[in-house]
Amino acid sequence: MNLILMLFVYPLVVVVSSIALQIILERPWLVASIVFAITLLIVSLFGTSEQIIVSVIYAFLSLIVAYLTCWFINRNEYVCCIRTRRCNNNNINTCNRRMFQ
Repeated sequence: MNLILMLFVYPLVVVVSSIALQIILERPWLVASIVFAITLLIVSLFGTSEQIIVSVIYAFLSLIVAYLTCWFINRNEYVCCIRTRRCNNNNINTCNRRMFQ
């Protein structure tokens, strides 16, 4: 039963939560660090020391899913998810975006 949870249920939860957090936060590294912190907390409370490696793998999975989600959302733009606060001089609410900052 634990093997089924570790191989199928937890990765599915990580993928779905990474997609949701990426849509909300738009920062892939922040999404991965939040997922890593949550899984590390769960492992430290309920798991064994071997599961810490699994939490690192889940964090990398979260980072990959966050970048893929960002790529699918911004497919028409050559940008990935980082918004700067510098806006154009005309009063249009469009901001410049830079890649991977």
